[in-house]
Amino acid sequence: MLSLEEAQSRAQDLVSAARKAGADAADAIYACNASTNVSVRLGVLEDVERSEGEEIGLRVFIGSRSASISASDMNPATLATLVDRAVAMAREAPEDPYAGLAPEDRLMKKRPPALDLTDEGEPEPAALRERALLAEEAARSVPGITNSEGGGASNGRSQVALATSHALPVPMQAPTTRPGPACWQAQGPTCSATMPAIACAILRIWTMPRQSACAQASVPSPASIR
Repeated sequence: MLSLEEAQSRAQDLVSAARKAGADAADAIYACNASTNVSVRLGVLEDVERSEGEEIGLRVFIGSRSASISASDMNPATLATLVDRAVAMAREAPEDPYAGLAPEDRLMKKRPPALDLTDEGEPEPAALRERALLAEEAARSVPGITNSEGGGASNGRSQVALATSHALPVPMQAPTTRPGPACWQAQGPTCSATMPAIACAILRIWTMPRQSACAQASVPSPASIR
């Protein structure tokens, strides 16, 4: 997975290419993610999954006309074709007087405070298995529980960079840990971004790791509890 700086550079490179191809303005968003999920049932390992992915999107403006396009192939030749197609589509699009980038004076001009929200550690599958077992065991220990649909633990990290053709650096960061219903939330990281100023408007670029463990258990009706 790309680093924060690489994600930032990739989005800005696409914006620069769009401007060179004839766009009056452009913005690009790059997103990548990686996650590991481990599930157990009745104290036994059931499944281990690992996934990774990345995607980049480009929006270009020619006058009051605009077009958007995206791709998951990061080959330079593919990205060059992406730019050409986006510009060609924008030239044929209907005019929209409300289409355009956010006004430059509405963009954030200060770097947000560093909140030290990131946990750079990445749990091994064995550690996630232990957390899943702990979550399921906690649910099964409740009086009246006779069965379990399983427990799970996961760790994920996502990075997103949004660059615009405005010449104003605006890095941002935001926490993303989201505990779900009936889930045990493991203490884990949220996000971080420490980046040098660049000659484009980086509206948002953050790291979004998450760690959580959930257990679901079936509870019998009072008449069937023995």
